[in-house]
This record gives sequence, structure tokens and C-alpha cells, in this order.
Amino acid sequence: MEILVTAREETVTLIELAAREVMRLPETPHTLRVLRGNAWVTDACGDRLMWPGDAAVVPSSTKMPAVIGGLGGSPLVMELIGEEAAW
Repeated sequence: MEILVTAREETVTLIELAAREVMRLPETPHTLRVLRGNAWVTDACGDRLMWPGDAAVVPSSTKMPAVIGGLGGSPLVMELIGEEAAW
């Protein structure tokens, strides 16, 4: 995981997941952008599939934090953009 801070005080976190690996995202609101691979995302809005180039806003939720994972047995590379979050 690589973390960069932009001039607007947003944090950009590069997330790389191996095939069949899943990850719970921080509870703060953020934007998720798929760079490589296909993603499955579940959050308070429901389940969705994302492809390279897709971006989506993931709302904050303490009751149902978002979970992401790759599809099709391939690695997944995504950017998490938003305020700095405690992992």
C-alpha cells in the first residue's frame, strides 16, 4: 500500500490485492478508482461491479463498512481517494 498526499489535503492510497484477497475499507467517505483488474464492492449502497477506469463514491458507514475484492482470480489495483483514514 502506498499513500500520497495531494495539495488539497486529500490522501491517495494505492491498494493492491492478490487474487481471492478481500479488504475492509476505512469508514470515512472516499472515492474508489479501479486501475487494473475487475472489482467487487459491497457497501451501504449494495453490491456493485467495477472495471478498469471506473470510479465510485463510497459513503461513510460505521454500521456497514465497505469491502472490496477482485473478480476472476486476477490481482486488483485501485486508488482510494479521500481524507486520511485510520487503517
